[in-house]
Amino acid sequence: MPIIRDGSMSSFDIYVMIKEIKSLERGIIDNIYQFNEIIGLKIRTNTGPFFLLIEPAKRIHLTRLAYNWQATNFIKMIRKHLVGARISNIDQYKFDRIVIITLNNGYQIIAEILSRGNFIIVRENKVLFALKHVHMRDRAIFPGSEFKYPPRGPDDPRLLNKETLRILLSKSKSVSSALAKLGLGRKYAYEICYRCHIDTNASGSTISDYDLTKILEEISNLFNEAEKTSKYYVYLDTNAPLVFSPIILNFLEKNGVKKIAFNTFSEAVEYFYTQLALIKPSDEILERLEREKRRLEKRIENQKQRITELNKQLEKIKRTIAAIYNNYTIIQSILETIRNAKKNLNLDWEDIIKRIEEGKKKGIREALIIKEITKDGKIFISLDPDILLELNINKSIHDVEKELFDDMKKIEAKIDRASVELEKSLNELKSLERKIYSRLEEAKIIIKEPPRKWYHSFRWFISSDGFLVIAGRDAQSNERIVKRYMENNDIFLHSEIHGGAVVLIKNPEKKEIPENTLKEAAIFAACYSKAWQKGLSSIDVFWTTPNNVSVTPPSGQYLPLGSFIIKKKNYLKNIPLHLAIGVKIEKHNETYTVLPIAGPPNAIKKMTNYYVVIAPGNWKKSDTAKKIVKIIIDKSGDDPIVRKALHSLKIDRIIELIPGPSRIIPEDDYDDANTF
Repeated sequence: MPIIRDGSMSSFDIYVMIKEIKSLERGIIDNIYQFNEIIGLKIRTNTGPFFLLIEPAKRIHLTRLAYNWQATNFIKMIRKHLVGARISNIDQYKFDRIVIITLNNGYQIIAEILSRGNFIIVRENKVLFALKHVHMRDRAIFPGSEFKYPPRGPDDPRLLNKETLRILLSKSKSVSSALAKLGLGRKYAYEICYRCHIDTNASGSTISDYDLTKILEEISNLFNEAEKTSKYYVYLDTNAPLVFSPIILNFLEKNGVKKIAFNTFSEAVEYFYTQLALIKPSDEILERLEREKRRLEKRIENQKQRITELNKQLEKIKRTIAAIYNNYTIIQSILETIRNAKKNLNLDWEDIIKRIEEGKKKGIREALIIKEITKDGKIFISLDPDILLELNINKSIHDVEKELFDDMKKIEAKIDRASVELEKSLNELKSLERKIYSRLEEAKIIIKEPPRKWYHSFRWFISSDGFLVIAGRDAQSNERIVKRYMENNDIFLHSEIHGGAVVLIKNPEKKEIPENTLKEAAIFAACYSKAWQKGLSSIDVFWTTPNNVSVTPPSGQYLPLGSFIIKKKNYLKNIPLHLAIGVKIEKHNETYTVLPIAGPPNAIKKMTNYYVVIAPGNWKKSDTAKKIVKIIIDKSGDDPIVRKALHSLKIDRIIELIPGPSRIIPEDDYDDANTF
């Protein structure tokens, strides 16, 4: 049985994937993005945020990959209709490669993973938006049109009986093609044939009653195995992906095809497409660089040809000058003889030419090397087979030599200029080749979102002593930290100013909290307070234990959201407002995760090499974020991993870490920010 490469999601694959993405039901669509033809839905659920990736005509699955998501015009149009809506239901249409996502506001998202797939927004059976506007024989997809599903979609193959199957087989050219048309796709059709000991190319008319029973049994087995599986697979041929599958494919196993197991079907499908993209990266920037390289190589070729031609001219002039020196006497004799005949004997040019022709017949050397004489006094003599020297009765040999030396200097200057330009072009080519190599290496780098931790919904850092420090983002999260996450052995901190983050040093192991961690947490509290907006350089921060923090106001009084009653305060004076912002990049097998982080410089220095220190200033947050990204890329030496990691992050992820208007502190200009 042949080994095949099949990257399409069959109806059976969609059936399995639906079971997985149904976990998004009751989730809320937080945002929608686009990258090329890929649509990404950011969905908030009780178990955390998820990204649902939909690439019409190819795939649908959950993703942790960091794509360069964009807000295209199409996305901007549909956001106001979909963002904030709750997902009521996710289903497969019949047994087709179509996923229906029903929302609680009456809208439906139709994801068609068909060969001519589409991403369609429908309401009350009318098309409101579509990624592609198409007009086909049996249906049309454009805003305002009535939505119709593609006709003749497959039904659930488990509902087939022997007679129906026999008819379907008789109408197909082979058993495997008939099974594939049932929505199983080629790989599962091959697997059923293998299990039933049927040739994939066998004619449907040759199938026995026993074979029909066996085929139906194995179809049922596929579904049962997919329901029970806890592992999902990608089969590879010399590390290039062949197929993905939620079940073991015995027809590949028997050929010793290597496979990789994954915990979810989404991970398997995503790995397949990611590895497939690495074989031949599709990259507009890379294509532009390749075009620039071809243009540059053509320019270099032309420059080299030009220098070669100039060198030939120069060499010819040098040989001409050498020939003049070697034949000086005879050249002088020719000039004097013709000059005398013209000026003293008053011979016209016809007579002079006749006399020269007579001299040639007599074998006179001077006459033999004269090739041509013009009536304006130009004499052309041949000193070598490829050297034709032009003389003039009005010019001396010295004049001719001077002209040749002048020409030689001009050509040498042209060669020098052309050589400089060639060197410049060669350096450009080297630089371009480095960029292309770097881009190719970057294309191989897979960036994923790190696994979600409970504290990622807050501001956080790990102190240089290893303690988790969390802070609220607003009054609501401040209150949540105190009510839900504060425990007896923790330390509570807050800046001595109205309006600031609650900071908590977590201490689940009941250790003694070092002074250094306390100071770092104080810096965190100072930076994420109103002190930053006021442009202060330092502020006092207090700390206390949880038993001194009350969320219950005195009788008859009201405590605003995010406010607390503090019974006892311990002060840390003049805490500097210095905040380090960076990215934490970690390698996990063949992928990398990237996480933007912020905190006290000493703590962030321990977490990553890629960070920038800021203080209150005048730059807008967006401008500061862009400068931070540039500095980190420069600091990494334009490392492709760092560059791709930063490009995979939306700039908003950096902006949200910046407390307010800022300035960047050069590394050489700030002392240890934890020193008081």
